[in-house]
Amino acid sequence: MRNRREIIRVADAEAMAHAAAQQLLACMATSRQVIAVCLTGGSSPQRLYQLLAANAYRSRTAGSGPRMQGYLVNDLCEPITAEKKQSDFALAA
Repeated sequence: MRNRREIIRVADAEAMAHAAAQQLLACMATSRQVIAVCLTGGSSPQRLYQLLAANAYRSRTAGSGPRMQGYLVNDLCEPITAEKKQSDFALAA
């Protein structure tokens, strides 16, 4: 798969979440391999995660087997304390 970059302009955060979900589904549809996605915390990607978990998106990948692997990452490069583990990673689970 070629690495192509593209700037996508959208109206607001809701449209961005839908555009990101569409991009992930497009990658899954065109790739024969399992795609890896790094999942960050915070409120920015929360709507995307909600969309991907909703029936409208989940049903489009049903029956295709495990096509996406998600990895929880700390994008702030800070030490993970016991409190941080309980808040961020428990919320993601």
